[in-house]
Amino acid sequence: MQPHFVMSSTPLLAVDPALPQRDLLLDETLMTEYLSRLVARSVDFGIEGCERLRTKYRVGTSLRVLYNLRGSGRSYRIAARAFPRTRRVANQFTSPVELNAPELNATFWIFPHDRKIKNLAVLDNIPAELQDIEGRTWTRSRIVAHAPEKSVTAQCLDDNDQIIAYAKIYAGDEGRQVFDTHAHVAEALTAETREVQIPRAIAYSETHHLLLLEAVAGVPLSTVAQRENAFFRLGKALKRFHRINPPSSLPRATRLTPDAVARATATITQARPDVADLVHHLTAKLIARYTHGKPGFLHSDVHPKNIFLNEESLFLLDLDQAAMGTASADLGSAIAGLYCDACTGLRTWNEASVLKNALLKGYDASPHSHELRWHIAAALLQERALRSVTRIRTATLQKLPEILQVAQTVLNGGACED
Repeated sequence: MQPHFVMSSTPLLAVDPALPQRDLLLDETLMTEYLSRLVARSVDFGIEGCERLRTKYRVGTSLRVLYNLRGSGRSYRIAARAFPRTRRVANQFTSPVELNAPELNATFWIFPHDRKIKNLAVLDNIPAELQDIEGRTWTRSRIVAHAPEKSVTAQCLDDNDQIIAYAKIYAGDEGRQVFDTHAHVAEALTAETREVQIPRAIAYSETHHLLLLEAVAGVPLSTVAQRENAFFRLGKALKRFHRINPPSSLPRATRLTPDAVARATATITQARPDVADLVHHLTAKLIARYTHGKPGFLHSDVHPKNIFLNEESLFLLDLDQAAMGTASADLGSAIAGLYCDACTGLRTWNEASVLKNALLKGYDASPHSHELRWHIAAALLQERALRSVTRIRTATLQKLPEILQVAQTVLNGGACED
């Protein structure tokens, strides 16, 4: 099969000679046409549209894309992995669910099939040993998060479409560590500790690499009306969480360290040589000014989608990346998210400043802390700037110079919201 369109270039990223198919795979319009023909032998409805749900890009190495194809009131998820020129995809039909596309040097998998996650079929055909969840019957599933080759999270629904739990299926056995982490935290947080809670880990199936978690009542932080109070509560919650005595099995944090910053710099400058001077200048200052902070129990993924609130409690979700590290890393990551939103126009700088102050007031932390400023700047570089490249996020790629300038301002002690 030969594609009937011309490869386009993405001005927000430098050309990648090892992955010349990159921009085609990112173009939803072109991929609607291409995938319509590619999957015709496996999918029995006309494809009307293609949405790119998730992207993971490693410059010069690989590109993973998750698409949602829709048509005739139905939809399919298809995951793609593009390989570099040095690794050619065979020109042969492998199976109805694993489709080789040698002209793109890529392979596609139709859900529930995946390159590494081998047990996703349990979400459609729920094994008898998993159906009973504390006296209620899991009859069908609804996917809420999907990271190809890594994990899939689904709501476990009963006959009345009520959510009775959440199931997370992993490519490997990493769910066991996550289950143990949940159990450790739950033991440390008593029922009276209302400022912070976590979903209870119900069970872990080694056979299916499936973690079963309690469904908690609440709404995401991003949708809360009283946002200032919510960020104050988040500050209190993080302070309590950081005081938990971590289990001996907990790994050390690898994010927001000099080594991680250096790796991020290499990737960003390769993909965006136009900001290379800015990145190198910022990185040199970060490495020179790094100091070890007091270690604590980090959540390591403080993002609005991982924070649920109700009138009584705040829940920290997704402990997959929990680690030992400097407490300022969680605070810095949350504040970097606010600043990045302000750079891209998702919120005003005044709102970012108000929410930052509420967070720090709840934590009882000083906004003038050198350690905090270092972690905000590092998070803007390693999390926000880097992910704009590795996740190919157009809004942040367009504002990459501004994001890096904000990081410089923060590190130098300035107030970027002025």
